[in-house]
Amino acid sequence: MKTKVLSLLMVLFMLAMDVQAQITLHDPVITDSYMAFVGENQMNNYRFTLDTYEWADRGPQFQLTIEPIDATKWAHIEGSDLTDPNYWEPMFRQYTLQMAGQEMTAQNNVKRLYVKNVSLQEAQFKDYTELHIIGIEAGGDYAIPDKIFMENTHLETFDCNVQGTLMLGSDVVNTQPNFTVIVYTQQSAEAWNKYKVSTGANLIVDDSKVGGGSPVTLYQVPNGSFADWEERNLPAEMGGGSYTSPSGYWDTFNILAPGCVTKTEGRTAGTTAALLESKVVDMSAAGMPGEVVTTSLLVTDCFLKKMSGSEYEQGVPCNKIPARYLTFWYKYQPVTGDVAQVFIQFNEDLVIKPQVTRTVKFRKKITEAASDWTFGYIDLSESENGNDPSGLGWGINAFYIDITSSVSGMSSSTEGSGASAPGSKLWITELQFASEVTGIENVLSNRTNASSVRYNLSGQRIKKGYKGIVVENGHKVLVK
Repeated sequence: MKTKVLSLLMVLFMLAMDVQAQITLHDPVITDSYMAFVGENQMNNYRFTLDTYEWADRGPQFQLTIEPIDATKWAHIEGSDLTDPNYWEPMFRQYTLQMAGQEMTAQNNVKRLYVKNVSLQEAQFKDYTELHIIGIEAGGDYAIPDKIFMENTHLETFDCNVQGTLMLGSDVVNTQPNFTVIVYTQQSAEAWNKYKVSTGANLIVDDSKVGGGSPVTLYQVPNGSFADWEERNLPAEMGGGSYTSPSGYWDTFNILAPGCVTKTEGRTAGTTAALLESKVVDMSAAGMPGEVVTTSLLVTDCFLKKMSGSEYEQGVPCNKIPARYLTFWYKYQPVTGDVAQVFIQFNEDLVIKPQVTRTVKFRKKITEAASDWTFGYIDLSESENGNDPSGLGWGINAFYIDITSSVSGMSSSTEGSGASAPGSKLWITELQFASEVTGIENVLSNRTNASSVRYNLSGQRIKKGYKGIVVENGHKVLVK
């Protein structure tokens, strides 16, 4: 955006903030392909974010997210908020008039609505005709008010993740559109089926999640031993062809440098691991002309969608930090002075929004060579970016893992430039969440040759004559 236009927008926001209001506005975030406006009502304990989830040929596509400021307290919208000068509807109208010369309404432009543990007003979204996706999330009892979505004619999915008792008004949604309601409890399924019968609504109740928990509840790293791999086809506009990657949420730099990440044998016969080998990677094909890095990357990301500019969810869905530790086994053969790392980040959003999405970050740097399989872990109670994991005040919706054999500008690192030459190798396997790092004992006791070898408390195999506490046959032993 032009600096002049942005300055005018900032003046508009400062004028709006001079009006007596319960809702206060943050400075807007505006780039060439993303914009976000955030307002907070401290008294009623909610925050709204009106932002773009996609910038298509038809222009920016908007979504609205409403969530508590303090997740431990009740959050609600009241009638006076709807006439507040900083409420998102008048704010959006003023913004569009200033930016585009034409006043637009949020009710005609917001396509996605996500409400997390915030009570709404009756008929509040009655005139929001363009909503395609509605997501309601509540950890306890929740009431969806009467007439709240009555004019919507484009609804496709209503994700109703209410864990307590669900109470529906008599005319919650328009009965004409064909849409699917996804539910997660039997009580919610019964409530929506009763609503369908009483109103004749053209909706389908999808109860496949009932009994299986919420889709954002995941307590282990998927394909954490890298046993499953697949071929992924490149579209013609990317030159065609294919590359290999671990299945599921994982992706690799094999899309740019074949052989960066390969499947290999794990710690014992019949098990598997991933081998990362640093190579020179030309980033021009990824839209970064002239950028060359020496690294290898294994990450819960989707480079195909990233390179095509499509919207996608980064990371693995979850609704909390699953355990105290992320554990793994590794070997490392570095080029002199190189550093490998395992990085994990827990995100507020599944689709990361620059300068908006809140995160809590952890990492393990591997600086020394390890020729034998070595036990490693990251303590998920000690954040590196100052956020206390036990009291974030916002909801976690995804975790993102980044593993590299050479830290570089393309890995989740703020320092280091990677190897001076290609060749660093990192073997890694058995990524999992664990309540305690002494779980190493259980792992070792399952090995067929456990009784014949000893390990130190870092999981490294030791030689005869070692003094101190060792792990032998699954038990700690003091050797004098």
